[in-house]
Amino acid sequence: MTKFKRKKQPERKQIGVKIDSELWMQIKILALKQGQTGGALLEEAMRLYLKTKADGRR
Repeated sequence: MTKFKRKKQPERKQIGVKIDSELWMQIKILALKQGQTGGALLEEAMRLYLKTKADGRR
């Protein structure tokens, strides 16, 4: 019988932040339109931000 290995999920951290409620609503709407969660979209945005900063862009 073949065993399938599960892709290791990154460790998750519950954070508590206060952000603009209108901004969060726009993120949630966009995420729903793209078929993902607001948290996933937020992570994607944070990764892109860090990548651009690491590349020395403003």
